[in-house]
Amino acid sequence: MDSAGNLYGTTAGSGDGDTVFELSPPATPGAPWTETTLYTLAPVSYPHGLIFDGHGNLYGKTEFGGKYGGGNVYELSPPAIPGASWVETDLNEFTGGRDGGEPEAGLVFDGSGNLYGTASEGGIIEDCSDMEQNIGCGVVFELSPKSNGTWTETALYAFTGKADSFGPDSGLIFDNAGALYGTALLRVFQLAPPLKQGEPWTEATIHSFPDNESGSNPVGGLVFDKSWNLYGATYSYGSSGYGSIYQLSPPAQKDGAWVLSTLYRKAVGFNSPFFNGSLIFGKWGALYGNVQETTDNSNNYGSVFRIAP
Repeated sequence: MDSAGNLYGTTAGSGDGDTVFELSPPATPGAPWTETTLYTLAPVSYPHGLIFDGHGNLYGKTEFGGKYGGGNVYELSPPAIPGASWVETDLNEFTGGRDGGEPEAGLVFDGSGNLYGTASEGGIIEDCSDMEQNIGCGVVFELSPKSNGTWTETALYAFTGKADSFGPDSGLIFDNAGALYGTALLRVFQLAPPLKQGEPWTEATIHSFPDNESGSNPVGGLVFDKSWNLYGATYSYGSSGYGSIYQLSPPAQKDGAWVLSTLYRKAVGFNSPFFNGSLIFGKWGALYGNVQETTDNSNNYGSVFRIAP
């Protein structure tokens, strides 16, 4: 949302071209909102997530397409004249190699204007050579702006497909020490910055979801509360298979384990949700998110939910 109350989002999967759109609130309460297409992307490029910088420019990613077919990061700049077209600039084209490929989630800025995100494929191709088509295990990347207007991409960490898992497909968030947090298959991970510039970032699994009845498949991004507890969702949970909302509390002592608490678990039955996407906090500590679909065969294509303490 911008300062005028306009909402921004993307459409995906259209054969005529995916779009970035704006929804403007009505002048009269209760009247329809006005949708405006700001930019049309390539067909079936599957854009993900939008964020603003301090100058009103939008930044997003596409999962597919681009020069090499591995997706890209783009910037949309507002027009100088109201009503004119927004200007699109490609900041990075993923090759699917060491730099990563097929980014599936949004981006995050640090305080210096660098962008960070995940790519679900690419990276160390050899370590995932026994998986389909040698696609690679995925990377966490950084995009840094240069004085000439171009951006430089750096793979901060390449997943190996072993203890660190593979296929990071969530957005990232920072803690107050500059560490990044996200999810990969069955894992919630932390990526800590180096003590000295030029040294590698350090990856650690802060929680591993076993692929059994205690829960599995964390999806979407994470969110912190004011006490630096992490919150997220799993796509499936135990024998019910319908997902959960969880909290991870930081260790009380250095090098201790994070503590998992299941806040909500859907029981077996109809209208059971498959949680999908990131969570956000609302008033009084309530969490909001979205459900991909339900199981009642009533042409239910998703919903928005709220859980409260």
